[in-house]
Amino acid sequence: MNNKIVLLLTMLISASCYGSFDQHYGSARPISLGGAFAGLSDTGDAMYYNPAGLAQVTRPEMMGAYSKMYVGLDDNSNLSFGNLSITYPFKRAPKYSTDNKTVSGEGIRSDLGVMGTVGLGVDMFSLDSYYNETVMGLYYGGRVSNMFLVGLGVKYLTIGYGSDAYTAINPVFAGGLTKSAVSFDAGLMALLSSHFSAGLAVKDANSPDMGLKYEDLVSRKITVGGAYRNTGYNITADVGMDSLNNTKFSAGGEKWFMNNMLAVRAGFGIGSRKYSRINTGFGYEGENIFLDYAFYYPLSGLSDTYGSHEATFGYRFGSSVKSNIRKAVQLKELLVKDLMTGDFAQALKKSERCVELAPSAQEYAVLKNNLELVIKNVGSDLRAADRSNEALRKGVVQYISEQDAAGAVQTLSYAYSLNPDRTEIDKLTRVIAKENNIKLEEGAKTWNLAEQKVYQALDKFKEKKYDEAIKLCEEALSLEPNNVTAYKRLGSIFYVLKDYQRARTNWEKAVALAPDDKDMPQIRELMKKIQNR
Repeated sequence: MNNKIVLLLTMLISASCYGSFDQHYGSARPISLGGAFAGLSDTGDAMYYNPAGLAQVTRPEMMGAYSKMYVGLDDNSNLSFGNLSITYPFKRAPKYSTDNKTVSGEGIRSDLGVMGTVGLGVDMFSLDSYYNETVMGLYYGGRVSNMFLVGLGVKYLTIGYGSDAYTAINPVFAGGLTKSAVSFDAGLMALLSSHFSAGLAVKDANSPDMGLKYEDLVSRKITVGGAYRNTGYNITADVGMDSLNNTKFSAGGEKWFMNNMLAVRAGFGIGSRKYSRINTGFGYEGENIFLDYAFYYPLSGLSDTYGSHEATFGYRFGSSVKSNIRKAVQLKELLVKDLMTGDFAQALKKSERCVELAPSAQEYAVLKNNLELVIKNVGSDLRAADRSNEALRKGVVQYISEQDAAGAVQTLSYAYSLNPDRTEIDKLTRVIAKENNIKLEEGAKTWNLAEQKVYQALDKFKEKKYDEAIKLCEEALSLEPNNVTAYKRLGSIFYVLKDYQRARTNWEKAVALAPDDKDMPQIRELMKKIQNR
């Protein structure tokens, strides 16, 4: 027993850490990053490195880890670590706004619908049957704003020694072989931009006394970290100091491949008391299952070891962020079909579901808000088959799906001109125009908007402002694709410009639509005249 304890203390001080309860708990992923995780903390491991990061976890997850430490020691010592943790996010109905600045997909993941995330972890570090440390912790991370996250942890620490002839006669163990105490952690994170985040973590803030006879305080540890996140890779670094004035710097990075399914990682750590080691590892992440492996090797302190190994198996419940975004995209396509048929009520339900699936994607919140505006002004059922409703539906699709406010205002103005009794269309048009600083065109109430544009095109034609005349005719055709007068007028404009091919194309469309029109004989003569030009 005596030799074992000496060996243990030697390793704790010179190779692995600076005292009791200073292990790198959690899964293999942060370990393979050199232990630098305070500024990243985007999975359940956040409870061990920075509990504030738990607020970034949007799916319940469970994981277990096992580590075989310092394999190959001369005396065949069996140093091991085991971990089991559960993370559960509580959600509320999210609040959406068109100025939501959070980001997703590329860079920082966030979910304004998460009310807070709770983590429960049980960890054990042991040296055969001679020594063990057990930590049972309850952790919470929550969001206080779009940028800032806070977290707390309450832990129950237990230290224990095996019983043998040595402990029976040593006065240190006269009061018992175990000691327990409560300890507290705290953390703060700032999501500075779509790619940068920073964290501050305080571990064992109250420095509990774990000595059996003499005072043995668990050192208070303060860590500051930063991370850069991008599609396919993360880079992270931490600087830490404890209450014994030991300092430590660690850094690491990971690169993802195969559509973010496989990752390779590497990191290192250096610090006081000749602390130095290198880390590496890899990971697999499927829709629900994830696996991680880490290897780390001390560059000083210990010799004749093959390093340490840790493996993690985990399961995340529900759909992944990528899967939910994919579902939202598919649902939006169905939503557009509802808009085209005039079933705005069904479209609204689909927009709400899109927001639930991708709560940090601004486009779905904007889409939902715009659709609510439309329904408020013109109602939720526009399926009736008439020209006014057809134009109204087209304008709504332009406004909501295509985000073409100018085109929507023009089309909605046309819909109103077809039925001036429907003042609700005019009201919606004016609201959209005002929100988007679009000037409304006022015209004769006896003509619809397409007819007004064709008449205006004639004036521009007479003034020899051909480009403006062409534009007005094309705008009229966007409203009324079968407007014969617009095609005739375009043909005449291109004839004057000696663009005979385009003149013929537009006249042919006019003839096909209205072969008995009074102007068709003259148009046919002109078409024969330019046939070979």
